[in-house]
Amino acid sequence: MTSKGIRLNDDMYYECDRPEFEDWKTIARSGARWSMEARIDQDNSSFIYVRLQKMEGFTRCTLMLQSSSLEGLHRADVLFFEDWKKLEKIRAKPDTKSVEQHQRRKAIVKHAQGEAKNAPPLSSKVERTRGMKERRREVIEEARLSSSSAKVERKNEETNYVEQWSEERNKKVVSLLKRKKDND
Repeated sequence: MTSKGIRLNDDMYYECDRPEFEDWKTIARSGARWSMEARIDQDNSSFIYVRLQKMEGFTRCTLMLQSSSLEGLHRADVLFFEDWKKLEKIRAKPDTKSVEQHQRRKAIVKHAQGEAKNAPPLSSKVERTRGMKERRREVIEEARLSSSSAKVERKNEETNYVEQWSEERNKKVVSLLKRKKDND
C-alpha cells in the first residue's frame, strides 16, 4: 500500500471501492507503507485480488486511471514493457562521447552560419549557378596539383605509355574506312 494506491509494479497502481481505502492512502503518505497479500490474473492486468486485512477474504481491485495504458495486457507484456522502459532510461543518459559530438556539431553549425553571413549575397539562382562548370574544373585541377609529385610523375608515365601504345597500334592496323576506292 502506497500513497498513490496499491502498487504492484513501478507503474501499476490499483484501487478498491472500500470506504477506508482513502484513509489507508493517507496513512501510507505519512511514511507507513505496508505489504499485502495479492493474487494476480496472468491474462488480464486490469484487476487483482488483494487481502486488505488479515482475517478477511480477497477484494477485487481495479487498475487506476493513471495506469490505464497497461489495462488488459498479459502479465508477460507488462513485465516486458517495464524492462524496456528501464533500458531506455539507461540509454538516454548522455555520455562523454555524445556530449562531445553535440559540441562539435554546434561548433560546425556556428562556423557555417558565420561564413554564410560573411559571404557576398547572391540575388538570383542564375548568378549562383553561373560559372559552376569552370569552378568545378578549377577545384579539380587544384586537387590534382596539390597531390604528391610521385603521383603526377606516375600519371605522366602512364599517359606516355598509353600514347606510345596507341601510336604503335595505329601503325599496324589498317583501317577499312580510310581505304581509297577505285574510280573505274
